[in-house]
Amino acid sequence: MSKHSTQVTLSGFKGPLNQLMENLTGPDHVRWSDLFKKFLRKEEVWQMNRFKVAGILKSNGFIDKHDKDYKVFFKALSASGCAVTERARQAIIDNYLPQYRGFEEKIIILSPRELGFNEPTSYFGFGVCKRAQEYGFDLCFIPTALELAMQAKTFFDLEESKMVYIATDVVRDSAENRSVFGIQIANGKVEFCTLSAELDSKINPDDTFVFTRT
Repeated sequence: MSKHSTQVTLSGFKGPLNQLMENLTGPDHVRWSDLFKKFLRKEEVWQMNRFKVAGILKSNGFIDKHDKDYKVFFKALSASGCAVTERARQAIIDNYLPQYRGFEEKIIILSPRELGFNEPTSYFGFGVCKRAQEYGFDLCFIPTALELAMQAKTFFDLEESKMVYIATDVVRDSAENRSVFGIQIANGKVEFCTLSAELDSKINPDDTFVFTRT
């Protein structure tokens, strides 16, 4: 192998090696050290296969780029029997929602405990979302969250007042308040709502989260 080809090959590892060193010396260093030792022993590290796909979410698409007030969407939610809180409605309007023509997503439903959290943890930071993404799961796009609200009874065994967290990126309202989407049963009806994203150290190990996987 020529010197040039060796340099090209090694250069491809520079980024991952730097990231590994950062993880091994960062706030989550104990877990990363354990995972790295498993890798060196040729043991399975992430064990993605133990997470089963809960179902395939299908949408034919219903948002039109010219429908700026999203009347079509809110009408579709109402027709499905899902109520929308005012905060959630405003969050949808305030955040960019691109036109889409339909999609299929693999839905993963899991708890923080399944990701290794046995004590209350955070949503962002080194919490649930970061850990799930390390396992190879994706955050839900806003259209995915909206479609899940309309098909909630198909995917979830909802109990009164029990929240299902839709693992989306943070959304902001006009006052720059950070929030995330959730689905719950309130007064016997499915309700699509937003929750404060300032949930650090308040996510319980047995809470329910939804991610997607390609």
